[in-house]
Amino acid sequence: KKGKLDADPHLWMPMTLDKAAYLRLMSQKGVIEELSAPHHDRMQAMLQKLWAGGPDARALRIFGPVDVGSDAYWWDYGQLRLYQRNCLLITQATEEAELARLFFGISSSRVKESAVLHTSIDSVSCVSSCYLGSKSGGDGGRVRNSVLSNVRCKYIDVDGVILVNVTAKKIVARSGCIIYNFYDESDDGVELDATQVLAGVMNDDGNQLVMKSMMQIDGGKAWKQDLVFNDHTFEDVYRMNRDADPRSLENKITAAHMSLWRNIGDKDAPITEDDLAAAQSRAWWMGFAAGAAAIGATVAVMALGGLVRGAH
Repeated sequence: KKGKLDADPHLWMPMTLDKAAYLRLMSQKGVIEELSAPHHDRMQAMLQKLWAGGPDARALRIFGPVDVGSDAYWWDYGQLRLYQRNCLLITQATEEAELARLFFGISSSRVKESAVLHTSIDSVSCVSSCYLGSKSGGDGGRVRNSVLSNVRCKYIDVDGVILVNVTAKKIVARSGCIIYNFYDESDDGVELDATQVLAGVMNDDGNQLVMKSMMQIDGGKAWKQDLVFNDHTFEDVYRMNRDADPRSLENKITAAHMSLWRNIGDKDAPITEDDLAAAQSRAWWMGFAAGAAAIGATVAVMALGGLVRGAH
């Protein structure tokens, strides 16, 4: 059998809901009963096989609540506003932020595995596996109140932003911006006003599709809408890439960033594909570099619609 399924509607829901409730829920998601009914039957049959081993098998705890106490923190990255809130959390001076940095292995030195040349970084920003500035000198810019992972540019001026896997000559972004998995080949680089969101989605043909949004836009409600600044809806992009091979796309993404940085970076220290792969593996949180929550495995659109959903 061949296909792609999601954990919520296709795994635990048909395993834990009775058939009538499951069919009702799936109909609300636009799935017809002719598809959801046999799937529920199949998952229930799987449960019966698991339990067929006798009393010990019946005692298996397959799904159920886990008591984590009343003082635990919960960091959700499944919506754009939550992705922003919980990524920027690690720049803050609170008990929760300290625990988040501990959880993600961020030490007191918040600049890790990075080359920072003629670029000013404040004491709260977190910078991992980045190359900022140029050996040729000149003002490399400044980073304030921001989280950067796998960013390569010769000039940067950002404040209160999240940048993940971005390559460009110049990056200027104001408070609330997110740039995710994006490369810019222009001499002018990329410049965003406050609360703008930009994500690159690699297609099978090796071309980058650029998707835009705003922090004020609810990606779920706008999933099927034609937004004036995009050529496709979020749903269009999801459907275009749902059968894509994530490993193949990851190789194309890495190659595209590598090729661009070879052209615009310091000529005496060209970056290689191995350099990029090693940088990504050393990044504090692989979720920043490989996709979240938010923004998956199939290059769908991450939390733009919910960034561009798993924009891998």
